[in-house]
Amino acid sequence: MKFAFALVILIVVFVVVVSTYAKSLPLAVKDKNMDIVRLSFTAFNEADWPAFSDLHSPTYVQHVPGLMDPISWGEYILTCTVAHKRFPGLKYRIDDSFAYSDRVAVLTTWEYRNDSDQFIQQFPDGVVLGSKVGIFQLRDGKIIEEWCGCDPIIMQRFISVGDTFASMR
Repeated sequence: MKFAFALVILIVVFVVVVSTYAKSLPLAVKDKNMDIVRLSFTAFNEADWPAFSDLHSPTYVQHVPGLMDPISWGEYILTCTVAHKRFPGLKYRIDDSFAYSDRVAVLTTWEYRNDSDQFIQQFPDGVVLGSKVGIFQLRDGKIIEEWCGCDPIIMQRFISVGDTFASMR
């Protein structure tokens, strides 16, 4: 019994020492970059544009094949703020992510809910979901470039409903 008790105490001490040491280790660059990308999505979801801007380089460029390419930082932040004004409940959720060196890849789901009659005519459950894949490059703690792809069919339907709402106001 004393041996088992001593063994338990030894394991607890070992876990405490290891966890204390692990907390003091600096984050790897890839982990810091992953955190920056996650914070970027959080800032977008909360429409926290100062925080969102702090996470991106002023020379940021986004590439979306099939759309206007490249998109500069000024065009990108304008697009994000307009999207939030037109679709205030628009949220992104990171479903999966992977980081290597200065790059972070994410698979996200975006969601928008609306219970208006016009919206429900197009999306009967009142929810539209879409997917986005993004590959981010970071330098000096800032997002400098993004390559992304979205589901073009659902995006086009979603945007057309937004245009219908805008014309009704």
